[in-house]
Amino acid sequence: MALPKYYKFVAKNECGETLGASTITVTLIRWKFNSSGELVYESSETSLQNSSSIADDAYGDIGSAQNNSSDLYLGGYGMFTVNASSLSSPDGNVTLYLHRSTDNSNFDDNGRGVVLAVIHVNSATTFRRSFEF
Repeated sequence: MALPKYYKFVAKNECGETLGASTITVTLIRWKFNSSGELVYESSETSLQNSSSIADDAYGDIGSAQNNSSDLYLGGYGMFTVNASSLSSPDGNVTLYLHRSTDNSNFDDNGRGVVLAVIHVNSATTFRRSFEF
């Protein structure tokens, strides 16, 4: 699966408590083939965060939609981080999805995108999970 023209990352919070703004981070390093057919990575990591709180049993965008029309990345690797250090007694999953679009407005419905990573949040600490897309 190559990356589409537009895509975004969406998280579903099911940890039992609200996750505050900037508590979820997705760090990416994307790749493509250059004109010589060599595998090349983007020059620096891209870091995305949730700009607003995500209530329990709700979805939230992680960063803004990515426009891939000029970079033409085919895939990438990432780190999904949930900072639950301010929570009191979480116990449940936080799931990261990749939602795709052809026109930058009609994305996959929540919960219908590609599941990239699932973190079981069960204490007030920071959790990390790597993924590829």
